[in-house]
Amino acid sequence: SKIYQKNPKALQIFDFGGGMGNHYYSYTKALPDLSIKKWLVCDVPKITDSGIEFKIENKASVIEFSNSIIREFNADIFLASGSIQYVDEAKPTFFLNDFSTKPRYIILNRIPLLTGNYEQMVTLQNLYNAFAPMYTYHYDIFFSDFKNNGYEILDIWKDFSSNCKIPYEKKV
Repeated sequence: SKIYQKNPKALQIFDFGGGMGNHYYSYTKALPDLSIKKWLVCDVPKITDSGIEFKIENKASVIEFSNSIIREFNADIFLASGSIQYVDEAKPTFFLNDFSTKPRYIILNRIPLLTGNYEQMVTLQNLYNAFAPMYTYHYDIFFSDFKNNGYEILDIWKDFSSNCKIPYEKKV
C-alpha cells in the first residue's frame, strides 16, 4: 500500500514462487480496489494449474499464471516470498536479466541469511516429508548484489514465524 500511495497507478506485480496466488488473495484485501492492473504468479506447472482452477472458481480477473519469467512483463513489483533460495542460482539477483525492464520495487522475505565468517552454501531443508536443496546467502553479499543493481534497501525485518536454524550460526 505504501508503494501505491507513492505512485497511485494500477500496479503490475510479478509473484515469483507465488503458488496458487496465495499472496494475491491475501494482500489485495489491504489494497484499494483499482491498485492492481495485473498480478502474475510464476510457479511450477502442477501448482499453477491448481491456481488457474481456483481463479476460475473465485472469478478473479487480474491474476494470471506462468511457469517462467515473461521477459516483456513490465513488473512494477517483483515479489518473492520464500522462493528464490530454491532456484539453482548463486546470485540472488539472477532474475533481473530475465526482464526487459527491471522491476521498480523488489519485495523479498523468508530468505535464509548467514552472517559472520560463513560463506554462502547450498544445504538441505527438512520439509518433514521431503528434503529440498536451497541456498543460504551471506547477509552482506545478498544485499550488496541488489545495491550493485541500482536498488536501495527501504526496509528490513525479521520473520519470526518461519525460522531457519543453521548450526553454529551467530544470532543477529
